[in-house]
Amino acid sequence: MRWRFFAGEAMHSIRGNVATTLAASITVLIVTLLLGVFAAIFLFVRDRTQAVRNDVTVKAYLPASSVDDAATLTKVRNELAGIPGIRSVTYVSPDDAMKQLSKDEQENIGVLGYNPLPPAFSLKLSNPDDVDRVKAAALNIEEIRNCGDKTPDSCVTYGEQITKRVLFVTKVILIGLGSLMLLLGIAAIVLIANTIRLSIFSRRREIEVMKLVGATNWFVRVPFVLEGMLTGFVGAIGAVLLLSAAYTGLKQINSGLAEPANLFPGGVVALGLALAMFGVVLGAFGSGMTLRRFLKV
Repeated sequence: MRWRFFAGEAMHSIRGNVATTLAASITVLIVTLLLGVFAAIFLFVRDRTQAVRNDVTVKAYLPASSVDDAATLTKVRNELAGIPGIRSVTYVSPDDAMKQLSKDEQENIGVLGYNPLPPAFSLKLSNPDDVDRVKAAALNIEEIRNCGDKTPDSCVTYGEQITKRVLFVTKVILIGLGSLMLLLGIAAIVLIANTIRLSIFSRRREIEVMKLVGATNWFVRVPFVLEGMLTGFVGAIGAVLLLSAAYTGLKQINSGLAEPANLFPGGVVALGLALAMFGVVLGAFGSGMTLRRFLKV
């Protein structure tokens, strides 16, 4: 029964303050719309950067005499697979390595009359940031450490300079986008709080009277929080409808353009629900945070 009273008070407040309610809803709509766009961009960039990071490959070379030594190859494979952080181990024979070269490079090697490429193992990592640790562990294997090159360090390679640059750039991109989304969330809270403050400020006398006659903070706060939640929900739903229209349009033009939204866990529907919940939480938090100063009577 009391919740029906609170809901009625919230609806009465909305009808009596249409202008400020509309302003708050539009604010939530704009913020949620921007957040939805940023979320799609963030998911797309994260997916692409993760693909780049997962492409980092460590090559561990063996002596040329190991090509026909099945026991040695099996032993080294097992030892490499036992290194923590190794996702997969693939043997690359000299012939396989030859096929990976460009046509011109293959022709140049053909002039020699033999294949000088050594046998190797290609390692994929669970976490590309562990590349230095994996290299050090691989060099502890005798057959790899004595691969035949002048320095043992060259027996395990991963394009160190390029790889570290790629890992650094992808990390900076993800941190940058994450920071932008965090700033957008903070800006959203400030904007919605200031907008709702206009509505609450116009009724500050009403709140003071309620407090003076003995109303608890909880009793005063609930209708305003419900109002904020409803305002946030309406604004968020408006943003979701606009984003849905944009998603449908992009999908008809080119399905690849709508791909970022599908990267959200649960797909497009889950993203829409998450944005709607964001609007509700934003409205409730903005109302509750703003109301605190007026409850000190």
